[in-house]
Amino acid sequence: MPTATIIEPTEASLALRHQVDEVWAELEECTAGQLPEERQAEAVQILEQIEASLTLAATRHAQETGGPTAPPEGQAGHM
Repeated sequence: MPTATIIEPTEASLALRHQVDEVWAELEECTAGQLPEERQAEAVQILEQIEASLTLAATRHAQETGGPTAPPEGQAGHM
């Protein structure tokens, strides 16, 4: 029977997470901060469609070649 393992973040990882969040917020402001909210939502929809297409292509490629499969849609590269 499998055993459960509890994994907790260290102080160093929490500090790093804070830095990543700050950099990510700055990146968002630099790239989309000047766009009206409706345009930002439009951009997100387009990027989600691109992600879905790439995930499908990766899954098909993996099935054809026996390689690793793509992560589930909506989970690629997200924290």
